[in-house]
Amino acid sequence: FFAVYDGHTGSRVANYCSSHLLEHITDNEDFRAAETPGSTLEPSVENVESGIRTGFLKIDEYMRNFADLRNGMDRSGSTGSVMIQRVNGSLAVSRALGDYDYKCVDGKGPTEQLVSPEPEVYEILRADEDEFIILACGGIWDVMSNEELCEFVKYRLELTDDLENVCNSVVDTCLHKGKRDNMSIVLVCFQA
Repeated sequence: FFAVYDGHTGSRVANYCSSHLLEHITDNEDFRAAETPGSTLEPSVENVESGIRTGFLKIDEYMRNFADLRNGMDRSGSTGSVMIQRVNGSLAVSRALGDYDYKCVDGKGPTEQLVSPEPEVYEILRADEDEFIILACGGIWDVMSNEELCEFVKYRLELTDDLENVCNSVVDTCLHKGKRDNMSIVLVCFQA
């Protein structure tokens, strides 16, 4: 389990998610539906996908009850996917945990609000030639395309196996290109 929590307007939601999102996913019934007491079965792909969706919805509802989020003292959120347009002219995401100012329309469910906590979930089979996966927040993607970042990382990995150094080089390059906010990156290298 790897994640980047792109906190915005504060760090409360991102910090809580970084410590508890995985348990909200793996401890819910949808994730564990295939398990029977004493079984050692792994959850199916469908159970994992359903568990991720349910976990996101549950953690978002759980955090809504935090006093500082409920009373408006903290307006933080943690991003899902980014859209070209902005919600109400300010928020550049369509999916996020937290951001309860955008989730307050009475009579609408959590996935029908201006911003939804439901993640987009895809199953992608890994190919033998896959070398790494990059998780990064908008600050990286704002100045580097998928192809540019992959080429950059691949070249750096030919020079060093120090992943922290490679990630620092990415951030330094983004800074050089003029980016100044929200730059987080996780680099996961596969065996062989």
